[in-house]
Amino acid sequence: MSTVLAVVATLAAGGLGAVLRAVAVARSPRAGTTVANLVGTLVLALVIVAHDAGTIGGPLALVLGVGLSGSLTTYSGWVALLADGLAERPWRTVVVDLLVPVLVAVGLTVLVFAVLG
Repeated sequence: MSTVLAVVATLAAGGLGAVLRAVAVARSPRAGTTVANLVGTLVLALVIVAHDAGTIGGPLALVLGVGLSGSLTTYSGWVALLADGLAERPWRTVVVDLLVPVLVAVGLTVLVFAVLG
């Protein structure tokens, strides 16, 4: 894959990831943000394992890892939801909203590396 094609494909994948995230968040802001972040984390872990195994090359890893996964995940959206939750919900709920996605994302990553890596 040429450099120009890799850049164009990464931009297109980024657009796709952003649209998928927007659809998920529009349906349910809290759950949509969490699902988008977890799916993006899973995609990135799979891309890293596949690249390390030589299954996919650097340009495809760039397209899927940076373009798709990078635009699908949204740290700023997650932080904004947590900040909104501080004023609206009990602190225990905010702690759960903080810890559960992080623990599940780390768990998914560890699982992918343990099984495939």
